[in-house]
Amino acid sequence: MRRRRLGRTGLFVSEVGFGGGGIGGVYGQTTVEEAVRAVRRGLELGVNFFDVAPAYGDGLAERVLGEGLAGRRDEVIVATKVALEEESLGEDLRGCVRRSVEGSLARLGTDYLDVLLIHNPLSSMRGRPVQVPGDIYMVTAADALALGKELRRLQQEGIVRHTSASPAGAARGPR
Repeated sequence: MRRRRLGRTGLFVSEVGFGGGGIGGVYGQTTVEEAVRAVRRGLELGVNFFDVAPAYGDGLAERVLGEGLAGRRDEVIVATKVALEEESLGEDLRGCVRRSVEGSLARLGTDYLDVLLIHNPLSSMRGRPVQVPGDIYMVTAADALALGKELRRLQQEGIVRHTSASPAGAARGPR
């Protein structure tokens, strides 16, 4: 399978990526066994880019991907997301990001993420829900700056290699 550079990251990803909504049950029921087989079949076909989110099946997509990639993590590029939920908008945003990333790492069975995306869209009206699936809440520019500072810390610690915003947010492409 042909590969292309992912933005300015220096990473080369398969032209066909594996979106994790389906293995998280976003589009309907599937079994864990079917989902793991799908991940492994993607690997067999040369897919090396996997994109999931904690919101996909309340963490199911990340757990299934971790199981499907067992023993092959170093062969792939994994992207996941952090999304602030309504109840976390009043809390320490940095702490929310850190907890989300720690949960993703545990579910994926890895100690680093190749790409971490902010799933929340930007708006001047904090907290307004957007259906993406499930409710993801809008954040302000000030919130995004606070999120960005924590993402930078995670990069400095080697936990996250590259960051960006997802298409649900204000995408500029991974850096």
